[in-house]
Amino acid sequence: MFEDVYRVDQLASAVEESAVEALDDLLGGRTPAGYKEFVTELGDGVCSGYVRVYPPARVLAEYESVQDRVQECFFWDDGSSVATRDDLVTAVIVADTLGGDEVFVHPDTDRILVLPREESGIYAFPNDLRTVLGWLLTSGTLTPALPQPPTFETAGRQSHRGFAGAPGLTQDAVAEAVAALAGGARRDDVADGDEVYIQQFLPVVGGYVFVSGEGEDLFATFSMVTSASTADVEAVTEALLGAGLVRST
Repeated sequence: MFEDVYRVDQLASAVEESAVEALDDLLGGRTPAGYKEFVTELGDGVCSGYVRVYPPARVLAEYESVQDRVQECFFWDDGSSVATRDDLVTAVIVADTLGGDEVFVHPDTDRILVLPREESGIYAFPNDLRTVLGWLLTSGTLTPALPQPPTFETAGRQSHRGFAGAPGLTQDAVAEAVAALAGGARRDDVADGDEVYIQQFLPVVGGYVFVSGEGEDLFATFSMVTSASTADVEAVTEALLGAGLVRST
C-alpha cells in the first residue's frame, strides 16, 4: 500500500500486527484505514520530515494524557461546527506534525480530526490515514506542499552534522559535491515562496544532505544513520568541506 514511499534508510522498525490489534480494541474497531499497513510496512518514523504516525505502543501510552491536555487547553472554538470540547473527550491521538498539529481518531463518529497548532478551527476527514497524510503533505494548508512521493525516515536512529556556507557558495554547488556519493539517488529541488532548498538523498549512509540559503547565509545539514560506516560518513564530510563549507556542529 505504501510501496511508493521513498525509504531514506533501510532500518527495521515495523510493528507487529498483534500490536495494532490492541489499538483496535481501544478504538472499538475503528482504527483508520491504512494505519495497520503504515506501521507494519514502514514502522515508527517521520514521513517527509513532517508527519509522525504514532506506533500503537505510543498511542496506548499517551492518549489519556493528551486527552487531558486538550480538555485543559482547548482553543479550537472556531471548529465547534466540526467538533466541540466535549466531543474530543473520546478522541485518540494517532499522529502529529513537527509543526505541532495533532491528528486524532474520533471513534464515536468514525472520523479523523486534525487540530492545528496555529489555527482555532478543526479539520475533519473520513477515517482513512492515507487521505489525511495526502492532505497534510500536499495541500499546502498547514505547511508548504512537500515533494512527492513522500519519504520515510526511521525515528531516533540518526546523527547530524551541520555546515556553514561561504561567500559565493550556492546550494547547487553543495549538492553536486556529494552527487557522486549519491549513486543516482533522489534529489528534491524545492522553490515554494520563501522556501528554497535542495535535499540530496544518500543511500550509502541512510541519510541526506539538506541545503538552504546562499553564500554566507547557506547552511547544510548532513544526516546519517548511526550505524553508517565511518568511512562513508567521512567521505561525505570531506566532499562538503571540499565544496567550501565549514563544519559548525
